[in-house]
Amino acid sequence: MAEALFRARAEQVGHASRWRLESAGTWGMEGQAAYPLAATLTQQRGPPLDKHVARTVTADLLREADMVVVMTRSHRDALS
Repeated sequence: MAEALFRARAEQVGHASRWRLESAGTWGMEGQAAYPLAATLTQQRGPPLDKHVARTVTADLLREADMVVVMTRSHRDALS
């Protein structure tokens, strides 16, 4: 959800090419579709998540990132 909303905003202001965006979750099951509530909320506010496929965050992804954006404190705490 965060990736989709950030990507939509970056495209809206003409900065999409400045970012490499990737999404990874802390508790989702690898390969799952987007959580139904997230898909509904995102569809109302931005791009649909119908093609989203979950993947789990890894230490390698975190090491490669210049910035990590989380949705909640519990997500941040899970990455610590």
